Amino acid sequence: MPGPGTAVLWVAVFGVGLVFFLLWELTQWRRVGTVLSRRQKALRLVNIGFLGVILGLMFVGSMGWVRTVAGQLSLLMAILGLTFIVLALALRDWRELAATRAANEMRIAGDLARLLSAHAERQRLRAAGGDAGTPEDEAR
Repeated sequence: MPGPGTAVLWVAVFGVGLVFFLLWELTQWRRVGTVLSRRQKALRLVNIGFLGVILGLMFVGSMGWVRTVAGQLSLLMAILGLTFIVLALALRDWRELAATRAANEMRIAGDLARLLSAHAERQRLRAAGGDAGTPEDEAR
């Protein structure tokens, strides 16, 4: 049967994974640029912070430093409560990303519709024998 050393090892592995995830997230922000708002960045940092607190509480529980039943129950309830907060924040972030994506898709669709409309108008003028437009119009 695994002892407390195994639990500490798993918590340490998850902690290292959390640090690497934080570093990866920060490098993605530099790459992506302005896609994420400040609010979303703050939300993600808070979420990663809560995950760190959860891992810390799991470490305290696995080390056996809390000896009373009431203390252990309190520790487990704190972990459970923070887990629900993390899930709620992740859902909020996902919804904001979906809204941003939908707005960007609508903007792109509008740009495409204007481009196609302008192209159709040029084709109509060309078919009617009118001015075909200048090369600058074609570039726009």
